[in-house]
Amino acid sequence: MGHRRKTYRRWTKGMLHQMILRFFQENGRFPNTYDFDECEFLPSARQIQRRFGGITELGKNINLPLHDERKGKRRSQKVSAFWRRAKDWERKTSEELVQIFGEIAVHEEKQLVLDGVRGLRTFRVDFMVYTPWGEKWGIDIFFPTHIKSFEGIVRHKIKKYHLLTHNFPQVRWFFVCVNPSFSAENLRYIQTKIQHLLPSECIVTNYECFITTARKLVGNFRKNKKI
Repeated sequence: MGHRRKTYRRWTKGMLHQMILRFFQENGRFPNTYDFDECEFLPSARQIQRRFGGITELGKNINLPLHDERKGKRRSQKVSAFWRRAKDWERKTSEELVQIFGEIAVHEEKQLVLDGVRGLRTFRVDFMVYTPWGEKWGIDIFFPTHIKSFEGIVRHKIKKYHLLTHNFPQVRWFFVCVNPSFSAENLRYIQTKIQHLLPSECIVTNYECFITTARKLVGNFRKNKKI
């Protein structure tokens, strides 16, 4: 996994057409910008940009429906879809947390003021949960579209979470991937590559593991309390 270094070759339109159709046959869709960088038998997106002026222009040249998803109307549609999906998952997570911990214990979009090297800064976390056994949980959810964006999002948050753990050492932080298509193997890869860069109080996990852990801990606490 991760970005592959590609060897240079002179790609003809015929070769490109053949390899893109091969990608389509193997994946059931045409490649996007990320796929050009990651697929072993395709040139990099940068090579396409230099030679043809971008993926969309390449598609016009070889008569295939290729689009640069980072630009134009297509990009706008993706952003809109992203925000709808994010709101859906925030609502789902909120409902699950309230069911597990109770409404009074779950605080959404919690604003935190941090004291950093450049002075006071404000951060928002998706959820702050006050557990019945006295712990505080800070929870951020995210929906990466592929393994590269998964890694990039976590790396982007590293400084933030070092600040958070420094300012709020009593809080346990969870960074939760809510994309159900990410496998346990994807999660282990990220944990192996990224987890050691994060503070020990911050855990990278997926939605299923997080909710299962929360239910188990609350169940055990209530069971032991009755005893």
